[in-house]
Amino acid sequence: MKIINMNTSLAWSAILSSLILSACGSSIDEKEYKVTLTNVTANQPLSPATVILHKSAYRLFQPGQVASVALEHLAEGGSNNELLDDASGDAAFLESASGTGVIPPSASETINMRPLHERT
Repeated sequence: MKIINMNTSLAWSAILSSLILSACGSSIDEKEYKVTLTNVTANQPLSPATVILHKSAYRLFQPGQVASVALEHLAEGGSNNELLDDASGDAAFLESASGTGVIPPSASETINMRPLHERT
């Protein structure tokens, strides 16, 4: 799987915009984040929501480069387990959360997060 142009696919845009939440600032431990993902497709269920709270150095993918196996598993099989495992090992990782399951068309899921710690 190769990520070429994120603007050409509504499904990719919805999935990837739900994947990453970037946090900046020195008082991150005082913040709480609420992420709501709504499936606006007509007949396409979305993979479980995956939210990764991170510093700006974190990179899930590089445009034009081959996607990681973990991202491929999310896109092709709907499993976010490897993606969450990979992210947690990154030095820029702060916290992550997974949705409860597949998000059917016209449905929404909200994930609330508060970072437990900030890595030094």
